[in-house]
Amino acid sequence: MPSLSILCLILFFTLLPHTILSKLEPVEALLNRLESKLSSSSVQESAAKAVLQRLLPTHVHSFDFKIVSKDVCGGQSCFLIDNNKRSIQNDPKIMIRGTTGVEITSGLHWYIKYWCGAHVSWDKTGGIQIASVPSPGSLPLVKDKGVRIQRPVPWNYYQNVVTSSYSYVWWDWEKWEKEIDWMALQGINLPLAFTGQESIWQKVFMNFNISKEDLNDFFGGPAFLAWARMGNLHGWGGPLSQNWLNQQLLLQKQILSRMLELGMTPVLPSFSGNVPAALKKIFPSAKITRLGDWNTVDGNPKWCCTYLLDPTDPLFIEIGEAFIRLQVAEYGDVTDIYNCDTFNENSPPTNDPKFISSLGAAVYKAMAKGDKDAVWLMQGWLFYSDSAFWKPPQMKALLHSVPVGKMIVLDLFADVKPIWKTSSQFYGTPYVWCMLHNFGGNIEMYGILDAISSGPVDARVSENSTMVYVQMCRIQLSHMIRGTTGVEITSGLHWYIKYWCGAHVSWDKTGGIQIASVPSPGSLPLVKDKGVRIQRPVPWNYYQNVVTSSYSYVWWDWEKWEKEIDWMALQGINLPLAFTGQESIWQKVFMNFNISKEDLNDFFGGPAFLAWARMGNLHGWGGPLSQNWLNQQLLLQKQILSRMLELGMTPVLPSFSGNVPAALKKIFPSAKITRLGDWNTVDGNPKWCCTYLLDPTDPLFIEIGEAFIRLQVAEYGDVTDIYNCDTFNENSPPTNDPKFISSLGAAVYKAMAKGDKDAVWLMQGWLFYSDSAFWKPPQMKALLHSVPVGKMIVLDLFADVKPIWKTSSQFYGTPYVWCMLHNFGGNIEMYGILDAISSGPVDARVSENSTMVGVGMCMEGIEQNPVVYELMSEMAFRNKKVKVLEWLKTYAHRRYGKAVHQAEAAWEILYRTVYNCTDGIADHNIDFIVKFPDWNPSSGSHISKQNQMPVTLTLPGPRRYLSQKKSSQSPQAHLWYSTQEVVNALQLFIDAGNDLAGSSTYRYDLVDLTRQVLSKLANKVYSDAMVAYRKKDGKAFSLCTQKFLQLIKDTDVLLASNDNFLLGTWLESAKKSALNPSETKQYEWNARTQVTMWYDTNKTMQSQLHDYANKFWSGLLEDYYLPRAATYFGYLSKSLRDNEEFKLEEWRKEWISFSTNWQAGTNLYPVKAKGDSLAISRSLYDKYFGQYSNEP
Repeated sequence: MPSLSILCLILFFTLLPHTILSKLEPVEALLNRLESKLSSSSVQESAAKAVLQRLLPTHVHSFDFKIVSKDVCGGQSCFLIDNNKRSIQNDPKIMIRGTTGVEITSGLHWYIKYWCGAHVSWDKTGGIQIASVPSPGSLPLVKDKGVRIQRPVPWNYYQNVVTSSYSYVWWDWEKWEKEIDWMALQGINLPLAFTGQESIWQKVFMNFNISKEDLNDFFGGPAFLAWARMGNLHGWGGPLSQNWLNQQLLLQKQILSRMLELGMTPVLPSFSGNVPAALKKIFPSAKITRLGDWNTVDGNPKWCCTYLLDPTDPLFIEIGEAFIRLQVAEYGDVTDIYNCDTFNENSPPTNDPKFISSLGAAVYKAMAKGDKDAVWLMQGWLFYSDSAFWKPPQMKALLHSVPVGKMIVLDLFADVKPIWKTSSQFYGTPYVWCMLHNFGGNIEMYGILDAISSGPVDARVSENSTMVYVQMCRIQLSHMIRGTTGVEITSGLHWYIKYWCGAHVSWDKTGGIQIASVPSPGSLPLVKDKGVRIQRPVPWNYYQNVVTSSYSYVWWDWEKWEKEIDWMALQGINLPLAFTGQESIWQKVFMNFNISKEDLNDFFGGPAFLAWARMGNLHGWGGPLSQNWLNQQLLLQKQILSRMLELGMTPVLPSFSGNVPAALKKIFPSAKITRLGDWNTVDGNPKWCCTYLLDPTDPLFIEIGEAFIRLQVAEYGDVTDIYNCDTFNENSPPTNDPKFISSLGAAVYKAMAKGDKDAVWLMQGWLFYSDSAFWKPPQMKALLHSVPVGKMIVLDLFADVKPIWKTSSQFYGTPYVWCMLHNFGGNIEMYGILDAISSGPVDARVSENSTMVGVGMCMEGIEQNPVVYELMSEMAFRNKKVKVLEWLKTYAHRRYGKAVHQAEAAWEILYRTVYNCTDGIADHNIDFIVKFPDWNPSSGSHISKQNQMPVTLTLPGPRRYLSQKKSSQSPQAHLWYSTQEVVNALQLFIDAGNDLAGSSTYRYDLVDLTRQVLSKLANKVYSDAMVAYRKKDGKAFSLCTQKFLQLIKDTDVLLASNDNFLLGTWLESAKKSALNPSETKQYEWNARTQVTMWYDTNKTMQSQLHDYANKFWSGLLEDYYLPRAATYFGYLSKSLRDNEEFKLEEWRKEWISFSTNWQAGTNLYPVKAKGDSLAISRSLYDKYFGQYSNEP
């Protein structure tokens, strides 16, 4: 069957020694790259709306703006003007759609010109005439089906390199804002952006040991910078003050930001070879030439005769690369187009075409070293002004010295002396038809209107034109993936590479991607028949738990977040939690209520404990938060939200749950503020526990809630209507009266709706399970029905194990999301319920009177059990139940890149064992290596004085009590499968290494499975040791404890062989987040504490949450878990030898002291793996299982 055909842009380049298609690819790629750098659709729409606000403030509500795909415009850039059919009768609105903000603004200009008779010009030429625009409600309608105006060429270039001096030199942002508005209205999308470059040059040259004093003689004064930049003069009108440099750099950032918001592509400067005189002294062997006089009266070297570095000198490339890289560092990746005019004022020393070609190649190399996708924009004036030198051989040599599609020429004087006519269309090089028109900013009435009105058309339609001409053509080149949002398209891409190419995508920390199976371009497998359409059976795919931000994301920078959002999009997630940076918002909100920064220091938790401070479980623990942290996280949140919106996701923002600083009670003494009880401290220490809750029925609750949401909107824009709030998870109402509960719910929602009238309350439904004794049907109904219909969505958070929808009549008609919780504390353990995942969402959706509106993943920590998350993600697109065993065969093939029967057989075993936990117990890992029992085996009870709750486990977060099966005689780790079967799976997996050893995904799974097997063996060895201890069998006890300790050591060696199981990575990422030594120390303590003690201790009592966030990480086993077990066993051994009571309290003192010191430690841990995972795994298998592999 034929492949899917796609509509694509073809740029016609003829008279070249290449095919048309070879010319298409680099320039089309350039256009695609540049589009990817533009701001999001919503940002561009807002920017266009802002232009309208400044131009016609009375008509802001008379126009609707919308960004559309180029497909709507036949593949080109365009704008469309039509009547807004949704307008009310007495206020007809005009709809203007465009492919960018510039196109929309051009469409606005077109409409007010040709329908309203308005006029827009510069303020200095009379300004705007808008008196002819009818009043709102009376705008003229557009006839028939509206108007579509397409660009015949993609770019509208603007400025000369000297415009910055003749016109812009004294401008501030107010003037620039008006100029950029004018540019957008005129359709300019490729403007020069030269402001502020001296600040960049200062940093570059100082890195090459040029002093500020040397630069005083290099830069010209403000009004003469253009000519200093071109190497015509130096020092004239200078020097430049540091104030000027700083101001201009700031101004440039404002200019670039606005250009990008409107969808423009700025052209930045690059290195042309012009250097300070001092460089010749610093690099005496460099090819630096002193140029001749340029227009001084007597050749005065004080101003004339600048220095030019030869492009073929290696130093040219070093400086050129440094300049572009520093611009990218300052401004971001805003463009790929750079201007350079090395040869305008400096004809090469010889007309040898080979030499000229080498010069051109060297100039471009300097650009491309700084930006691998760089395109050289060159003024073509030299071909006119020095035509005696630039004959056809020399022109061709220069124009063809760079890769195809990497140069664009400005035919600068085409209105008078068009070079395209005499140069065979610049010998196949793309060019821009330009009007020069003015010299020196002179004021004179002059122009050639006929040339302007016909010249660009003549050039574009001329034979073999290389004017960048865009036309639609249908070709059979690739595959088309269409979707209703960016997320749907990305999910479609993932579906295709999975099921047509056998690829696999998982988190980097779980082995990363496997794309070796994807065929090369041109060989991708075709989609049969009419293609495939995958529809979501429910609209939402939710992601994250409120504590994921602390267990997984806490130390992430934008590089990590960008990968995570890519992963989210590929998995089809469209409703992610977005909690980063909220403390910065809270700081501003609470300070407006007269709370000081000092008060907030005691309110916010440290970085690794923010989730629980947000929920009001604790305060101050791990803090305070520095202003650096607050600022960094707010900036990061803006990047996160921007990318989520660009992909078509709907972020879920936080709202006010009632948690307030202690100081608020003093400032508002009459407010209904209650101090909560203790949450997991060892002795009720008020320094950390017992936070304050503001009653939702108090008017102050609504004030604060409204302020918080409004400030989020002010900071981020109107990015969502969905807000998370869980007031009642940790705070059951004081009475079970349904009317009172209803009033509480209504008050919580009112606070949201006051801040966002369209607010929807997203609530975790965990409270209905964890506190089911309180939340009976009348109370549930009262809360769920306390908000307007359609204004609440409930997360059935633990539906994979304890689905509430089944026992609550579908949440009594309230929309809900079927969620998988799966992980606690970011623990590393192979665990899952694949059958429940593959069928549960389908059963819920097709059940009678279903109100299910989505699926979700609510794990506390990510980057574990990739098989579980891939299957769960697919359920967002599955209408029917998945046959898991069949799916697993394809999964193994995709994950490792090839079919290996031993791996498939191993996965079949894992499916019916590790991934088939049906006992209803939440798997919070309590393997004894990482969660060592704190008990006295002499007493005959495994419950220590510290922990008096034998049947329940208290979890950090909303109050959660999970059933645990425990013997009354000794601690029991959670085990739900035959360990021997999993040992057999490991043997198969090791055997598969003969074919898969080179696969990173295989190596991750191998280490994880070996770890799983060894940890379960250690549990058994520990239990055997306790039996021997109780029998007072010293020899057996010694053998078992030695084996347990050796298992820890061996497991550490195993984990050290894979980059994804290293403590050092976690600690270094924490330290990388710091900006000063104090933060470094604090953040490392936070990171160490979270994965060990977690919370407070005293001399004889461990934290009640110790090991909650335990990790199987190399370094943590060897340096923390091992000495803990060793000292404990040492005390037990001594009690046997001396025939005395085990001194549990003495052991605790020693251990807690050790832990406290370790948490405060700063010793380094490896961040790179060492050892061969396969060899180590094979050796450990032989060591521990080879001799009894057939034992039941």
